[in-house]
Amino acid sequence: MNHDSFKGASWYDDIRKQQVLVIGAGGTGSWLTLLLARAGVTNLAVYDDDLIESRNNSGQFFKLNQVGQAKVEALKTNVKEFTDVEIITLQEKYTANSMVAPVMCSMVDNMATRKIAFDKWKRYENKSLFIDVRLDFEQSDIFIVDESSIEKYESTLFDDSEVTDPVCTMKQTTHIAFHVAHAVEGLINYVAGRPYKFRTTNVTSMSYVEFE
Repeated sequence: MNHDSFKGASWYDDIRKQQVLVIGAGGTGSWLTLLLARAGVTNLAVYDDDLIESRNNSGQFFKLNQVGQAKVEALKTNVKEFTDVEIITLQEKYTANSMVAPVMCSMVDNMATRKIAFDKWKRYENKSLFIDVRLDFEQSDIFIVDESSIEKYESTLFDDSEVTDPVCTMKQTTHIAFHVAHAVEGLINYVAGRPYKFRTTNVTSMSYVEFE
C-alpha cells in the first residue's frame, strides 16, 4: 500500500514494527484491523471463530456476498484488497492457550474472553499496550492500557452476568464502530512518545428528533 501521505511522520517507521494481535473480527475488530493496516501495521494477527451472518452487514467490514464465510478469512480477503497487507488469521476462540503479543486488542463482546486476554498480556514480559474497545448501540469506551495503568484498568472489569443483553437489532452500527479510530490514535501516540488517554468515551445519540 502507498503511504506517501504520512510516511514522513515521526511514528511511521515504528508503527510498522509493531506486533499487534486483534481478538474478535466483528463490529469493532473488523474495522480496527482495516484501520491498523492502513496506518502501516503489517504484523497483524486476528482471532475469531464465527461465521458471517446477514445481520452482520449493517455494522461490520464484510461484503454482502461473504455471508456464510468465516469472519477471519473474509477479513483477510478484504484487508488485502483495501491495503495489500496480508493478515494472519486464526479461526478459533481465544483461550488461555492462545497467542500473546506486545500489543493486544480486545474487540470482543464478553468480559470472560476480555479477562483471559488481559491476564495473558499482563503476564507477558514484552508487553506494550492492551487496547480494549467496548461498544453498544450509542456509546463506545476505548481503553489504552500500559504497564502504569494496569490496576486502574482492572477496576473496570466485571462479570458478564452484570450486563443486560440489548435487543439483537440494537447492538452496533457502522458509524459507532468507527470510534475505533481512537484506538489507532492511541497506538500512534504511544509509538510516537506522545501522551494518550487511558479512556475515551464517545456517545452518539440515535434518538429520533422531529424537526418542524
